[in-house]
Amino acid sequence: MKRIKKNAGTKPSSISNRNPEYTAAIQAVKNYYALDDKSRILTRPPFDYSIITSIDVIAELENTQFHKCAYCEDLIIGEARNVVSHYRPLSNAVIDTDGVNEIFDHYAWFAYEWQNLMLICPECNQYKLNKFPLSGAVVKPFSTWRYAENREKPLLLNPFTDVVEKHIKYDAAGHAEGITDRGSITIDILNLNRSNLKHERHAAIQDALNKIEDARTFKFSLQEEMLSDILAEEKLYVGAISSLLRWVCEFLNKPNPRYRRYRGLSLIDFILVMLRDRPSNEWQSAVNRASHLDLEFALNNNILAGFDSTRFAYLSGISIKGFKAISSCSIEFGIKTVDRSSQFAPCTMLLGENGAGKSSILQAIALATMHADVRRRAGVVMSDLLPIYTPNSRGWAEEFSIRIELSDGQFSKLSYSNGRLQLIGRPIENLLGYGARRYFVTGSKKEIDISRNRSLFKESASIQDPTPWLLTASNQKFEAVARALHSLLTLGVEEFIVRDLDEIYVHYPNGRIPVRYLSDGYKSIFALAVDIMRGLLDEHQSLEFAQGTVLIDEIENHLHPSWKKKLLASLRSAMPKVQFIASTHDPLCLRGMRDGEVKALYRSVDGDISIVQDLPPISTLSLEQILTSEYFGLASTEDDDQLSAANILSKYVSRSDDSMTDEEKAERDNALLDYSGTSTIGNSVDRQVMAEALGRHVKKYEKQNFFDKTVTRRDSVRLIMEVLERSMRRD
Repeated sequence: MKRIKKNAGTKPSSISNRNPEYTAAIQAVKNYYALDDKSRILTRPPFDYSIITSIDVIAELENTQFHKCAYCEDLIIGEARNVVSHYRPLSNAVIDTDGVNEIFDHYAWFAYEWQNLMLICPECNQYKLNKFPLSGAVVKPFSTWRYAENREKPLLLNPFTDVVEKHIKYDAAGHAEGITDRGSITIDILNLNRSNLKHERHAAIQDALNKIEDARTFKFSLQEEMLSDILAEEKLYVGAISSLLRWVCEFLNKPNPRYRRYRGLSLIDFILVMLRDRPSNEWQSAVNRASHLDLEFALNNNILAGFDSTRFAYLSGISIKGFKAISSCSIEFGIKTVDRSSQFAPCTMLLGENGAGKSSILQAIALATMHADVRRRAGVVMSDLLPIYTPNSRGWAEEFSIRIELSDGQFSKLSYSNGRLQLIGRPIENLLGYGARRYFVTGSKKEIDISRNRSLFKESASIQDPTPWLLTASNQKFEAVARALHSLLTLGVEEFIVRDLDEIYVHYPNGRIPVRYLSDGYKSIFALAVDIMRGLLDEHQSLEFAQGTVLIDEIENHLHPSWKKKLLASLRSAMPKVQFIASTHDPLCLRGMRDGEVKALYRSVDGDISIVQDLPPISTLSLEQILTSEYFGLASTEDDDQLSAANILSKYVSRSDDSMTDEEKAERDNALLDYSGTSTIGNSVDRQVMAEALGRHVKKYEKQNFFDKTVTRRDSVRLIMEVLERSMRRD
């Protein structure tokens, strides 16, 4: 981390009054703050993400930050528009270091403030969330940026305005330590000592040290050129490299009576002087001393701290061997996609036909991440989980393993062997699972005394009606749920979720409707969403930044097609930091997924579960393309006449004209005329080839797995295109 020079005086036109969309967005924010307190606390502030991801905003931030994260200096992978974020959070700001004092409506008025915008990698944003501790007083809405900075005195460092090297230093191993309280708090909030980041910083520092040592024999001008390259602003982790090198030079120079004279030198000049005045062994001795933070320094500043193992981590992958009907399977969960966003948690949709292993994969995830007591409450029966693909004398193989990879480099591995179940690694907090049969028990006011994950393993398991809990929940929890449901159900400006002593209502400007009077599908969504929110609020104060992992089997169940298309996108909007891993048979549910987040599963000829590679970018497909794609399992959305014509063509796949009667040729040709797009095809030979291609496709396609369907479709398209091109050449 280092200070970044940002032109605060000139801001991109997209976030100025020259842009009418910006003006409208600012007015929407003003309207939000104009609501009375009771109404405002039940809804979230409006925010148009497209404004801060305009081309000119992105270009200026990329140039300013050299395509690096503002905090950790790691390279921004993929499109920068996915990682535009804010220094001050837009809502639910946690303003104390204990994480207790949360202000629900701060700081939405800074949503489009140029000083507040920065590129933050998904990892740093995952840890930063809504943490914004202050040492001063909280300002009122629509205070100016300068007044807020002076009045609030933020404890989180701002890389655009703070001299970072006065607050944080690095050792040769890449470890960051706080020189001041603000530095220590910033390191802790952003988890700047996460293992993968330290490894990368260490490698960059060692590379710089090696180059400097090699440059001892260079001419002065070449040494200066080499150092300018090492310390160039665009270099990854140059903040850590600069910190370490300055520390080494200060170690070398402290015994020198000319120390004060050298203190005003630039870092490059300081290093050049040390290379000139100090022999190699003294330089190396100083480097060795900087290989770990000076203990005296750490003790004097009271900043030694242990590793925080309780931080939340997303699931990044799973490997399964010998679990139920899965002999072997490995899946990545979207963590590594270049399109990963800082705005939303990564999600995964498992798509496949019956028997493709979707439910078993969700069960495996739950088992490998549960604490033992949660597993017991879920009612897991081991004999139901043992592999069935290699029977022994008793009909079962006797071992399996499930390994979960986490985004922070840790893992959790569950293995079963010789009748013993063993969990190695780290169980996951805030994991909620829901099976395909989600029955909600109404009327009961008893507390839930069983695991929420039970329905993943027991079809008869029920989930409590959320109404009694909503009626008795604290104001803070109810308001958090109401804000999330406002987003989930896409309610209007003056529409809210409210309650009295006996009912939960949807409030409209002209009245209110009890939730129990809504449609069954609507109530099903309401109940599932509230149950998820209830589980998350056990550990979090709000849902805008609550982190967790939610498993949902056959997410399309009980839903109208209109909700199938938008449910996952709505859940992500309501709980943007929650990782949803769901399964479905229905391609409609792929709406709301990002590229790389859909995993199409099929069972190969030898029984192994495989993943279709090179899926088309889901974000660019129309609904019709999704429904009829060979990857997603529906053969066609055409009417019955079209399908009948295609089936007739399939009868004549292997028949030549010579082997057919006149009546059969006529039936084939009429079918071609009935099939859209083929009536203009030329002569009898063309019709025969077209019939053969279409017929082969229909006949082979119906009973194939995903992979084979892909091959068949490509072959069919190739043959048909040849006929079309030949016909066009004749014309």
